[in-house]
Amino acid sequence: MSESKILVEVKNLHKSFGPLKVMDGLDFTLSKGENVAILGQSGTGKSVLLKVIIGLLDPDEGEVSLWGRPIAELAEKELNFLRRKMGMVFQSFAVWPHMSVFDNIALPLRIRGMRQPEIKERCAEIFRLCRLLELEQRYPHELSGGQLQRIALARALVYRPRPILEGYNAQNHPSDTPQRRSTPRPERRRCALGWPRARAARGGPKPDFCGTQRRW
Repeated sequence: MSESKILVEVKNLHKSFGPLKVMDGLDFTLSKGENVAILGQSGTGKSVLLKVIIGLLDPDEGEVSLWGRPIAELAEKELNFLRRKMGMVFQSFAVWPHMSVFDNIALPLRIRGMRQPEIKERCAEIFRLCRLLELEQRYPHELSGGQLQRIALARALVYRPRPILEGYNAQNHPSDTPQRRSTPRPERRRCALGWPRARAARGGPKPDFCGTQRRW
C-alpha cells in the first residue's frame, strides 16, 4: 500500500480555552511538496494548531489525520511512530541548556540509534546549511535569539523529516539578520527548508491560510 501524499489533514477543528475560542471549524490539508503559511496575530491559535496536529493537545471537536490516519484512533505507540517522521520547531526553541550546540542538534540522530560517523556527517551538512559552523561547542546561554532559532531549525532538519511544523517568530528568525539578508536566494531556500512544512507566522488580524507557494 502506497503512502498517502496528504501528510496532514485537519477537518472541522474546534478548540477553546474557557470562553476563548481559538479555532472554529478549521479545515486544511498539507500535501507532500507543499509549503503552507498560517498567519495571524499573537493569541489567535497558530501554536495551538501545531500542538493539536502532533497530538500534544486534544481538539474539542474535529479530526486530525497524519498520512491518512486519524490520530484519535491511534495507540500511543503508533502516534509516536508518526511523530518521529515529523519535525517541530517551537517558538520557545526548546533547546537543552546543558548541552552544546552540536549535542542539541545530534540528539534526534542518537535517539534513532544512528552510528557516530553518520551523526558527524549529517551534522556537518546541516551546520553548513544553517551557518552554524563556528557555534558547535557553544552553549545556549552564550547565543542570541536568532542563533537559537537556527539551532532549533537545524535540529528539526537533521533527521530529514516530513513535514516540518515551525512556530515562526519573526523577531528571532535568521532571515532577519544582516548576514541572512545578504545570502543569495537559492541558498536561503535550502537553509530555511528543504522539506515541506507548515509555518505559523505573525501578522494579519486573524489566522488565514496561504496555499502552496513553492515546491521544493
